[in-house]
Order: sequence, then structure tokens, then C-alpha cells
Amino acid sequence: MITPNTYFTLSSRENFREFLLKESYQKYTYSGFCFEDAYVETMIFEIGGLSDTKAKVEFVPNPNDYAVYESYKADSSTYQNNVFKRFFIPTSINIEIHSSINQKLTAISKKFYEPLTGKKSKDDELIDYRSKLNSSDLTLLGLISEGEQGLVTGNNSRYIAQIVEEKGKSEGINEKFLNELIKNGFTNLKLNELTENIEYYYEQAEVIKSKKSKPDIFGKFFIYRHKLVEEVKPFNQLSENEKLEGSKEETWVNYYKGNSDGLTWRIPYSDAILWSRESVKELSEGIVTNSRWQGHKYFKTTGFAWVDYFTSRIKSFFVDEGIYSKNIVKLHSTVDQVPDKYVVACLNSKFISYYVKNFITSTHTLQINDGRLIPIKVPSDTELSKVVGLVDNILAIKKENPEAETLELDKQIDGLIYKIYGIEDKQIEVIENE
Repeated sequence: MITPNTYFTLSSRENFREFLLKESYQKYTYSGFCFEDAYVETMIFEIGGLSDTKAKVEFVPNPNDYAVYESYKADSSTYQNNVFKRFFIPTSINIEIHSSINQKLTAISKKFYEPLTGKKSKDDELIDYRSKLNSSDLTLLGLISEGEQGLVTGNNSRYIAQIVEEKGKSEGINEKFLNELIKNGFTNLKLNELTENIEYYYEQAEVIKSKKSKPDIFGKFFIYRHKLVEEVKPFNQLSENEKLEGSKEETWVNYYKGNSDGLTWRIPYSDAILWSRESVKELSEGIVTNSRWQGHKYFKTTGFAWVDYFTSRIKSFFVDEGIYSKNIVKLHSTVDQVPDKYVVACLNSKFISYYVKNFITSTHTLQINDGRLIPIKVPSDTELSKVVGLVDNILAIKKENPEAETLELDKQIDGLIYKIYGIEDKQIEVIENE
């Protein structure tokens, strides 16, 4: 059989893997990206001979490397005892990590299947479980965090402004804006007339969008408002009532619009959102604009997120208290011993990147359901203090320059995470080499 290799890790394919593990003969060959239009890697597998005897499973990780043809074998019981019966290549280091981490999480994953697969669960049981976590306990990210995707304004130019250091006279003016106005009734309009009366034509653009019920008529990313840094208020400086309902006067607050540059640790604010009472009412009701009021439960918390696409390293970043868009799925830790900054450190570590690639997904994306299966080890107070201290240093550096190198601090965090998870020197060497 030839299938996408995602069949062998996705939680939704557990029944499929359970069926395979009943076969006495199994051989799985990873064949990489061998189809031109496929965005996942391919697995070729052979099965046969239903039997009650202990089945042997063989994996060939790279059949195209004829110089080093490797084959690894394991008993089927290895995968029967894994979280969601996920398959992995049984190298010596992976077997060791499986024994020290995965086997300890299998029973927990069965008990809390619903929250780990994004379904509604029994909150009382989960709250009780979280309250009993102690230092050195292993858990899964989906059991100690909650969150959701951020809001959709439905009309960016009405509510969003770009943050700038200085305002220029012709910001936001371009040929596309002019041509759209001409198409919508301003037939003799010239570019110089547009420039001289730009505020009037911006108002007219809003009128046209409202009349035609097409908020993206001037382009999905059409934003003409600009606010100076000093005109934008940090969300945490609002009163509790203003955070929920907006300010009486026109107030612009920082807005996390996404992380398109793939930055780690911290992303800068490049946009602001109008947070007046009128604006919040419109966004939450979704009547005036085609908005989706998402993530509002987590505006008042810090959190963490990651870039969906990754190659060798996960790119995670800390999210301050505030408004964020649909381009960010913000999760928030619900356990005091495992704060958001500690989770970001784990996600950015070499060990967790190795774990995700070898045990959770071999694709180039880390989706939310995959992320829920990341093992998190509860640190001691001393370990936590050291990790969070380093993260605070990195966040301070990144605040000054989001692209600043922090390799030495990253290395120190890697060392602490290895120690917390009990990764030995010989295992570290393999991970570092990969």
C-alpha cells in the first residue's frame, strides 16, 4: 500500500494503526516527497499474515540512500503502548525516549482523549488533574493549556491602523485605490486630486464598502490609517471595564496581527486596533461588519503561540496580554507551575523540535492538534526560575531588536531543558547532530 505518512501519527488514524498492529508481518518504508503535487511525505508499507503471535515491525527510514541502507525493527507492542498508538522509527535513542516519556503518558492520553483531540471534555476531571500535578511530573500540552484563534474584524480599514514612527502625507495612496474609486463613480478623479483631499476619499471608500456590503472591495489588506507609537496605548494600561467594553473616547491599542516573518520568542507590534465602545460593540455583535468575535476570553491573559510551518526548529513566541487576530492561535497555560514563558522555552528547545519531528509529525507543519500532544515536564521551582530568567533576558533583547541573535541564551535554555527532561549525554549528541 502507498499512503501519506501522516496516517501513522495523526490521532484520528488510531483505529487504522490498531488494525495494522494485528498483522504478523509489517514493513514500512519512508519514501519522502516522491509525488510532484503532494505536500506530505509518502509511506510504502507491506502487511500480511494475521496472527496472534508477537508481531515484528520493520522500518526503513531512507530507501534512496543506497550508501547507508538502514533498517530498524521493533515489536508491535512498542506501538500498542504509545500515545494514540503512533508509529516512529525505532532507533535506539527513540526507543529510550519512548520508554522514559511516551509510555508514562499513554494512560493519561486514554483518560483525556477528548481535550487532546479538540473535543469537549469533563472540565471537573481536568481541573482536578491539573491541581495534582507536581514537580517532575510529565503531562501533555493539551491538558494544561486552553485558547483559540483570534478575532476577524471583517473590515480591516475601519478598525486597524499601522503603527509608524512618523506620518507621511501620501501614506496609503496608490493606483489601485484610485482605480477602485474611479470604478465606483469617481470617473474623472486624478491622482493629484486624490492626494490633496485624501481624508475625504478615505471616508468615501468606507461609504462605498458599506453600500455594496463588500469590505474587501479595495483589497483584503487595504489599511490607510496610521498611528504614531505614542498614540497607541498598551492593552494592560486600560481599566478592567475598558478591556471588556472599550473606552468612552477613541482609543487605539496594540494589536497582534500575526508572525509572517517567522520570528521566535517575541513579535513586535506593527498594528493597532480601535478599542472604543462603539468599535468593540460592532466587532462583538458582527452586525455592522462581518466580524468573528474570537479569542476574547484570552485578551486579558498572556499566552504562547508558534508558527505553523517549520523545518528543523519550532518557532514559538510569547504573546503579551492584548488583542490578537485570527492569524494567531493563542494558548494560555492553566497551571501555575508551568507558566507561558516556560512553555515557550520548551517549544523553542532543540529537544522538543526533535521529539515533534520523530514522534508527532514528519510534515512541515505543526497544527494545533499535533501541538496538544507535546510532552511537558513540570519543573522544580529552581529549574523554573532559571528558565524564566533566561526567557526574560531574551524577551528584553528582542523588544529592542526583534531580529537580534540570542544564540548563547538559546544554548543555555537547551541545556536546562535537556536536564529537566532527563536527556542523557549520548542522546544529546544525536539530537545536536541532527
